[in-house]
Amino acid sequence: MRQHYLYIFLLAGLLILLCALCACGDTQEPIPVKPFVNTDAQDSSAPTNTDAAASPKGMILIDPGHGFDDPGCTAYDGSFTEAQITEAVGGLLQEELVSRGWNVELTHDGKHMPDAGLLHESARKMPLRNDINVNPQEWVCDNNLFSKYERVLYANARNQETPVTLFLSLHVNSVETSAQTVRGFEIDYYKEHPDAFAAHSFSEILGSILENTFHQKAKIFADNKKEAFVVTKYTDMPSVLLEMGYASNTEDAALLASAKFQMRLAQAIADAVDNIFK
Repeated sequence: MRQHYLYIFLLAGLLILLCALCACGDTQEPIPVKPFVNTDAQDSSAPTNTDAAASPKGMILIDPGHGFDDPGCTAYDGSFTEAQITEAVGGLLQEELVSRGWNVELTHDGKHMPDAGLLHESARKMPLRNDINVNPQEWVCDNNLFSKYERVLYANARNQETPVTLFLSLHVNSVETSAQTVRGFEIDYYKEHPDAFAAHSFSEILGSILENTFHQKAKIFADNKKEAFVVTKYTDMPSVLLEMGYASNTEDAALLASAKFQMRLAQAIADAVDNIFK
């Protein structure tokens, strides 16, 4: 009799487990990102990009913000880091643009960064400007960080080899917990850049597409010299920085962690690229 009750108990437990699994089928899909990689600096010379076929449309250079020893900001509940999101969306955007005929590269893949020798050579060729008070050759640090200055040097080096149509830096925003209601997209470009018109045009159409797609406000900032980000100010091509949402906001964080949102975001950005740079 005791064995009979044991069988009934096991059967009931199995039914409960099956019901729970079925219920999970309608929950939000898990975040499809690579785990944070703490790569040794000695491996930093490994190649960053695979060779891509030349495209008559041009080259798009995607810069996933942060990475390596710099995870960036963290979701309000600690469920993801900024670097994980930027690398995930960066990879999806690369695939989407390549499928549309663009030649696309990433500044890094989360595992390897450009060789320091390449960055030093790029710094040597970079003209000294009156708003740079440090020699660009001192921007290169042989460590396990890929700094904003090194990203500029790498982008300019790639531009010397193959003209870059657009440099797009991907980021995730965050504010103090007292302002968790703040959410939405933010787009920045440097209004005094020689290619400011192209960056402005792309920002405007990107903002419009994002608002129409996600029904969320997209704020556009035409930054002056003091306000501008390093990666939009010193790069030698049209450069735009996109904040994809606020990790500190519960609604934005849920979107950022969603595979569906990441894919739709990549498609929306690709639509803007096609619209402006076709």
